[in-house]
Amino acid sequence: MKKRTVQLFFIGMLSIILLAGCGSSANNTEAEKPQAPAETVAEGDVQELVITASNWEFDQEVYEVKAGSPVKVSINNAQGYHTLKINGIDVEVKPNEPAQFTAEPGEYEIICSIPCGAGHAEMKSTLVVN
Repeated sequence: MKKRTVQLFFIGMLSIILLAGCGSSANNTEAEKPQAPAETVAEGDVQELVITASNWEFDQEVYEVKAGSPVKVSINNAQGYHTLKINGIDVEVKPNEPAQFTAEPGEYEIICSIPCGAGHAEMKSTLVVN
């Protein structure tokens, strides 16, 4: 009986963690703030890329940056909690933790890197480096 109770407890906790991923914005203070649109801004030699995420989509299908210059990428959560990964560049970004990289020309897939519910698998965009 005790073993069964412990199993049910852990199953319940796992369910709560999975459901609280991207789909919940109840305690997300960033969701209450107005979000700036995604943009790439030249800031000296560093390009700044701001990506806004909401439940199961990024604010743009395609983001563009220039090759050969450092890029500082950050994520704003307009709805839910999201992080992002840029496949092929080995970059992962969390809210309030921007990442910087310099990429070779090409196209790279941007995905939400934490399980966030029913639309998680479709939460993708493309980074084009010219």
